[in-house]
Amino acid sequence: MTGQPLYSFVATSRNDDHGGDILRRTQSWVTRLADQANRHQVRCELVLVDWNAPKSRPPLAEVLSWPAGSEWFSAVTLTVPPHLHRQLSRSNRLAMFQMIAKNVGIRRARGDFIIATNVDIIYSNELFQWLQAAMAEPGRLYRSDRWDIPNEIQLEPELDVLLRRARNEAIRRNLNDGTYVRRDGQFLNTTPQPFDTAFYEPLTHSLRQLATTLTGGRVTAAMDHLRGMTETLKDLRENYYRAILYTKLHTNGCGDFTMLARSDWFVLRGYPEWHLFSWAIDSAFVFQAHFNGMQIVQLDNQIVHYHIEHDNGSGWTPEGSNQLWARLDQRGIPYLHDEDFTELAKELQCNSPEAFTVYNDLDWGLFLTPIESENIVHAGTPARSQLRTNEGPLKETEDLISVCTIPLSDALFLDETAVRYEVQKSQDAITEISVETQPDEWSSSLAFELPMHNRRAADYWFKLELLVESGTVYASLLNRDETEFLLQVPCQGPYAHFREVAFHVRDLSVVSRLVFRNGNKEGACARFRIRSVELFHEAAPLEGNVQRSWCAEKQRNVVGPIDEGVC
Repeated sequence: MTGQPLYSFVATSRNDDHGGDILRRTQSWVTRLADQANRHQVRCELVLVDWNAPKSRPPLAEVLSWPAGSEWFSAVTLTVPPHLHRQLSRSNRLAMFQMIAKNVGIRRARGDFIIATNVDIIYSNELFQWLQAAMAEPGRLYRSDRWDIPNEIQLEPELDVLLRRARNEAIRRNLNDGTYVRRDGQFLNTTPQPFDTAFYEPLTHSLRQLATTLTGGRVTAAMDHLRGMTETLKDLRENYYRAILYTKLHTNGCGDFTMLARSDWFVLRGYPEWHLFSWAIDSAFVFQAHFNGMQIVQLDNQIVHYHIEHDNGSGWTPEGSNQLWARLDQRGIPYLHDEDFTELAKELQCNSPEAFTVYNDLDWGLFLTPIESENIVHAGTPARSQLRTNEGPLKETEDLISVCTIPLSDALFLDETAVRYEVQKSQDAITEISVETQPDEWSSSLAFELPMHNRRAADYWFKLELLVESGTVYASLLNRDETEFLLQVPCQGPYAHFREVAFHVRDLSVVSRLVFRNGNKEGACARFRIRSVELFHEAAPLEGNVQRSWCAEKQRNVVGPIDEGVC
């Protein structure tokens, strides 16, 4: 490209295995973005942030093929190395801080307008025709509908065939009023209506509780309950109007296409740089822009972009959401819950319009940190095939410090009359325990008391060497009072060999036992074998100037004048 790009497309990734086929999806994004820029003669810059590149694999720039440079298309890669990643809290548990990574790209992008997007997106002809018309204005945040398409469509070699199939074979449409899923040839809205979730359902639940209280003849309790309902009606009303606002601002799938003028990204200081899973941070940014006076513009419903479908449990899908949340909970990875987002929206609404709300310091996007940059595609560069390929499985290391190994001899056999146990020994030391559980679902078979010595104020990990021969076993953490399970990690067999099962616990002092339970329904037993139970704690993040805690982030609200001149 010669001259200044009009648009910068900013996304982030790393050469790991997330999403099932991340390199193929990223390749589709790179190739098709160049195709569209050249076809419609729109000056575009691709900015790819390679975050926390695994040491066992080559960087993204080398494992991707790159199109030829032209007057219309250029590409730059930015590399954030592992030692910078490790300066962030929870870096052991989360390999990618997506929004901080995007901020790195946004901060260094050259386009007049910057589009925050993802590497599994393909853009429609209609969207590029709108970009070519150059009708965008500063002071506005532009949103486009996302249509989800089957994974295999990205393999179409011809762009026109690919786009035609994407439009005809889309499986979902993520619109401002909900997610529409294709069923029997039609798209049906599967998102509950705002009135139902924010007002009708909680009010109906309270009325049922009141009816139960009255039926029991507890008049005083019923009057207290009724007074409580009256006091909460205002909150329910506010929640309903806030839910309507969610629809109006179109936060559904907003992380895949959010476009503002470069100056507006700088005014807002990019996405909030919170050390948590990226879920809903993109929506928080849309709310931040709205309550700071920017107009949210929804593009025409034919001006869409296409999202290549995730594997279940990787990125968010309606079908795989429960798997995703369970995986995040097992890894101890925090994310914005509904109540967090409601609190955030209230905060922004209360501050507006008297104050301007931002969440980052002036060094957002690692501005004070040197970041390696490579202008990989520019005017006159020839097309380049991939330089290297991945060899062997991914090897990621966790910075964990061993606390202790719990001896298998300390195992508690909870019901020897109803459960079958076998113990293997070597030189009088137990090396393996085999268990067949009771047939009752949730029945407990084996347990380990947790050591109380050497406990520190740190994030702890359990690592088990486990082989599930049949059924499902839950590795469960029982609280100190032995009244409830704090975490239940499903281990579903059959395994072909022993596996390392790892899970996180934030506060070991509230845990009494590790208990193995039968997770099968309808009277089926589970069979498993265990070789070791180890306890670790996380090392502190490397010293740096970018550490921030989640507790502080929830309350962090920098309110002040607009800093338009800061870059």
